[in-house]
Amino acid sequence: MNHLPDLDRIRGSRVLVVDDDPQQAETLAELLRFEGVAAISESDPRVVLTDLIGLPLDALVLDVDMRWLSGPALLAEVRARHPGIPAIFLTGYELRDAGLADAISTGHVTYLSKPARIAALLSSLAEALRA
Repeated sequence: MNHLPDLDRIRGSRVLVVDDDPQQAETLAELLRFEGVAAISESDPRVVLTDLIGLPLDALVLDVDMRWLSGPALLAEVRARHPGIPAIFLTGYELRDAGLADAISTGHVTYLSKPARIAALLSSLAEALRA
C-alpha cells in the first residue's frame, strides 16, 4: 500500500520509536514495519541510553513528555553519539515546551500532534531522511 510517492526512501531505514506508553511505541513501530521500515520500539528512554544508543540509526520518533527523560533531553543525548540524526517528535501539546522549541531550532526535527496519522508520520519520515 503506497501512501507516498517516495515511500521507497523510507524502506529499509532504521528508526527507533520511543514512547513511555509501551502500547503506543509498539503500535507505531509495527505500522512503520508494515511499510518496510526497520523499526524498534522502546518505552523506557533510559534503556535507549544504556542499551540502544550504539545501534546504527537513521531517524528517531520520540514522545515529548515521557517519564524519566523528556524527548528533547533524550534527543540531545542521542545526538552526542549520532550528530544530526533526524527526529520526529510526537506531542499532545503545543510548542509551549521550551525543550521542544530548542530541539526544533537545532534542525532536522519536526513534530506531529498526537494521535499521529500514519500518512503524516510516513511523510515526515521521508522528508527527514531526505534532509
